[in-house]
Amino acid sequence: MISWTARRGIQESLEKLRALGVDLDRLDKLIVITGVIINEAPLRVGKGRGELGEPTDLPVEKLPDGTPYIPGSSLKGALRSLAERIANAMGLRICNVFSRTSPCELAAVTIRKAIDALERGSVETLRRGLLDILSRARAEEVVRSLADEIHDVIVDLSSLEQLPKAVSDLIEKLAGLPCPVCRLFGNKELAAHVHVLNAFPLDNDVRVHYRTRVAIDRFRKAARSGALFDYEFVPPGHRWRLRIRVYNIDIEGQDEASRLLRSVLDYVRDVGLEVGGMKSVGHGLLRLEELRC
Repeated sequence: MISWTARRGIQESLEKLRALGVDLDRLDKLIVITGVIINEAPLRVGKGRGELGEPTDLPVEKLPDGTPYIPGSSLKGALRSLAERIANAMGLRICNVFSRTSPCELAAVTIRKAIDALERGSVETLRRGLLDILSRARAEEVVRSLADEIHDVIVDLSSLEQLPKAVSDLIEKLAGLPCPVCRLFGNKELAAHVHVLNAFPLDNDVRVHYRTRVAIDRFRKAARSGALFDYEFVPPGHRWRLRIRVYNIDIEGQDEASRLLRSVLDYVRDVGLEVGGMKSVGHGLLRLEELRC
C-alpha cells in the first residue's frame, strides 16, 4: 500500500511525461486544418515504374477510376522536410531519423516505459523494460551518452516511492526530447500528432498529360544513349482539397512544437510547398488558399 503523497506524486509524474508528447492514449485536443491547394507548376507524384500495359514509363498516382490524387504520405513527407529546415533556422533541436536509433526514439521508448510503470505501479516494469533496450543502445555512438544517463537513473530503483523522483530525473536528462519535428510528425517509436489525408481534386476535368525527356550525359554534354523516357504529370492550375488533423497540439501555444507548426503553415501559405518528383526542374509547387483551422 503506497501513501497518498506517493500516489499524488505518481499522478503528477504521469502528467509531466505525457506533456513530452507520448500522450495519444487519450484525446485532449483536435484541430482540423482545411484548405485548398493549387498546383502552380506541373505536378508529378509518381508511383515508380509503370506496370506492364501502362502507356508511360513513369505514371502518377491515380484512383481506380483513373483520377489523379496527391497521397497524404507525399504531403506529410514534404511538410516534415520543410519543418526540419525551419527548425534548424529557429535554432531548435532536431534528430537524424536515418540513424539506427535516434535520441528522440530512445527518449520515446523511455517515456512510454515510465508511463507504463507508473500506471501499473511496478518499478520492475520500468527496469526490466529498459535495461535490455539500454544495453543495445549503449553500443551505438549517437545515443551512448543518453543511454548511460538513463541507465544511471533507473539501475538502482527498488521501490515505488522512488519512482516520482526517478521520473523527474529522467525528464531532466531528456530535456528537448523528443524534438519538435518528431513531436509533430513522429518517428519509429513515437506516433505522429499530425495526420495528413489524401488530397483529392476539386475539379472534375483533371487529366494527366505526357511528356518525353532524355537523360543528359554530364561528360559528353549530350543526350545519353538509350535514356529516352516519358512520364505523366498533372498540368498547372488545378485545385485540391487539403485536410490535416492535429492531435493534442495547441496551435496557439508557445511550446516548440506549436511554434514550429505555425511557422510551417505560414511558409506554405506565403511561399508554397514543393511535392513530388522533378522539383529541381520546375515541377511540384503547391500554393495554399482558404486556410481554416
